[in-house]
Amino acid sequence: MPKKNTVFQDMPYELQLKVFSFLTPKELCHCVAPVCKEWLKCAYDPALWKSLNLKNFVRGEKDVNSVCTILIRSTMLRSLTLRASSFPLDKIAFYSSCFPLLRKLDLGFCDGVGNEVLCTFITSCPLIEDLNVEGCVGVDCQAVCKIIWLKHLKKLNLSHCTFLNNEAVMKIASHCSELESLNIDGITRITDSAVCLLGDNLHSSLQHLEVDGEDLTDASYLSLSKCIYLKTFAVSYAEEMTDQSLEYIKKMKELRWLKLRRGSKLTTSALNNLFKSCCLKHLAHLDLDSLSLDDRCVASITSCCRNLRSFSLAWCWEISDVGLEDIILHCSKLEVLDLTGLYKLTGVCLLKVPNLVPRLRYLNLEQCNDIIDAILTELVKVMPYLKVINYYGEVVEPSSLSSSESEHEDSVQPSPVSP
Repeated sequence: MPKKNTVFQDMPYELQLKVFSFLTPKELCHCVAPVCKEWLKCAYDPALWKSLNLKNFVRGEKDVNSVCTILIRSTMLRSLTLRASSFPLDKIAFYSSCFPLLRKLDLGFCDGVGNEVLCTFITSCPLIEDLNVEGCVGVDCQAVCKIIWLKHLKKLNLSHCTFLNNEAVMKIASHCSELESLNIDGITRITDSAVCLLGDNLHSSLQHLEVDGEDLTDASYLSLSKCIYLKTFAVSYAEEMTDQSLEYIKKMKELRWLKLRRGSKLTTSALNNLFKSCCLKHLAHLDLDSLSLDDRCVASITSCCRNLRSFSLAWCWEISDVGLEDIILHCSKLEVLDLTGLYKLTGVCLLKVPNLVPRLRYLNLEQCNDIIDAILTELVKVMPYLKVINYYGEVVEPSSLSSSESEHEDSVQPSPVSP
């Protein structure tokens, strides 16, 4: 007997939903819903609306009303992203009682985020685990008093909420006992007392921490060394960090991502010893900006961190072609390399990149004034998927040489590189 063709309408409702689950919200609204009553029912089934992303969404009043209608129907919504959108947040918050199962809320860089809006969201959605209010100027200490009501909070991004201070961080450290990820970078009034409390209270849960280190001394880093599960540690403006702090960082042996920027008190010898010890061998992402590093330090890093995928040495002026060649020879898994401001580089060894670092997708050589332009052009010819930034901050194209640069290319004649 020949098999009967299966008609979509004859499929179980659950299988129809599974098929439609591969479509975007826009496709559900504009391509599925208008077809027929049955498909309209499927298109707006709450099971298909567990995640809604309205990032950078800027539309008129009609679109706001449409979104509000969708939110009312989305009773199973788990993730809502309104990042940098122009929606009136008070109106969105008003309907938050319709999706009480919400786990993730991203309000980063949205206007109108303040005590009232946060209080409404938090009251209606008490199960929120991941909250992002990055860059929201209306978030102050009173807002933090609302945020700490979230008993299941695991991820909190307060980056560049400039009205926050020490007291706000101490409240978080005292009440958010399950916190795994905290971003308080860009908040300049944080001192040892708050960070030490974070280390004391969250040492068994904290895995990701980003902080502005302008006023932090060795005491803070000693306390954070208790966080044995820390995988991400980023310090901007580490002006008060000393060589002793690097000894404490050695104890963070589970780190996968490390950022240290502007540590003017850190010596070349101590930075070399940090990596020579091989305590940080699991690092996949390393960002060392404006530090006193030299080629010897680079050799220690490449020997210790063989699994680096992204590596930034921006404005570490003492690094030369010797250090760059070490990176190319030993970091074969690199995808991102930022060498901004390294004026001693000529880049001759970059011709080895296609064979030795085949995964490289981004190379920043901005403000590297001695780099030979013809080498960059040859490099992107061989690796068309590689985005290379030149001295001027421009993307290098295979045929982007000017006539003067072409004359320079004729005099250089780089060796051919086999693909």
